Amino acid sequence: MENANTFVQMLHSADPSVRRDACESLGEGRSPESVPQLALMLRDGDTGVRESALNALIAIGGRKVAEAVAPLKPHISMTGAMMPPASTAPASHG
Repeated sequence: MENANTFVQMLHSADPSVRRDACESLGEGRSPESVPQLALMLRDGDTGVRESALNALIAIGGRKVAEAVAPLKPHISMTGAMMPPASTAPASHG
């Protein structure tokens, strides 16, 4: 298996399939040092990347993962999809 740093660098690729593969490889390697980067991938624009990042984090597990994903909990819908931040503008009652 390649070095985890190689896969972390692949997370920055413009190609979603490369980012998905990198997440999967980091999960297979159960690389705890990649947890912060994988947690960031939960906000990726590609659904497949987010799913692969989540699966990788589940595979790694442990306290470090729990601490990394805890701040995201308010932004996750019941389906597991990331929700956009709530608007700070007051609601209009036209």
